[in-house]
Amino acid sequence: MATSVGIELGSTAVSAVALARTAAGVRLMSSAYVPWRGTDADGLSQAIAQACATVTATRAATIGIGSEVAIIQTVEPLVVQPARAALAVAFEFQYYLPYELTDSSWHYRWWPDGDVATSPTKGDLSSRVGSRGLTGTRRVVAVAVKRPLLDAHLDVCRRAGLAVRAVEVSAVAAVNAWWH
Repeated sequence: MATSVGIELGSTAVSAVALARTAAGVRLMSSAYVPWRGTDADGLSQAIAQACATVTATRAATIGIGSEVAIIQTVEPLVVQPARAALAVAFEFQYYLPYELTDSSWHYRWWPDGDVATSPTKGDLSSRVGSRGLTGTRRVVAVAVKRPLLDAHLDVCRRAGLAVRAVEVSAVAAVNAWWH
């Protein structure tokens, strides 16, 4: 039975869940809610360690960070060549950032045209190229977190003994759950 651990780093609490995939679907194995004052990294690290111990997080976890530290934007890049789609997304997304895109950790996902199961993801435009060029919606959801803010969150997790598998911005985590 495959188990996944998710940890939400909130401004006043750390929440954690351990989920298992079973033949019947997804099952909640354990959960934890650990309040913290929200003022120092040591307090957050202790709250993470306590939450991990409660849900017996023995594997790398996906952490959720608050949308207050991220910029989330929908953009419609002009993609002339599918091989250069990432460059087109970066060009359009930069317009919405108060800092250089190179100073951030960022990711994007093509917005689904309807069938979520077959919608292309980052860098996959092959299903959208026809004889007349790209077809369908060309909207992208892009997320950026300033690198020092992300590094601070990852450092606190490391100090708590937590291996991080992935980072999700809380506001888009639910959408990603449907895509994966």
